[in-house]
Amino acid sequence: MAKIEPDFSYSDAELLALVKEAIAKLFVGGQTYTIGSRSFTRADLAELNSMKANLERSVAQTQNSAGVVVHSFDSWGH
Repeated sequence: MAKIEPDFSYSDAELLALVKEAIAKLFVGGQTYTIGSRSFTRADLAELNSMKANLERSVAQTQNSAGVVVHSFDSWGH
């Protein structure tokens, strides 16, 4: 589990880890949950997936700037 600090100065890689953790919690615990008589709703899966994609691109660009080569294979053989 990623540690959340109150200063909000996270790198994109750290934010990506937090978003992935939030997505995992949705799959394990569901979108909504109840404690006593109060109901709570976690973040929207579509929004989290969008954030994840944006952060993955940003992290990849940062890595590419550092001389790291990243390859993406979206369509195998097409």
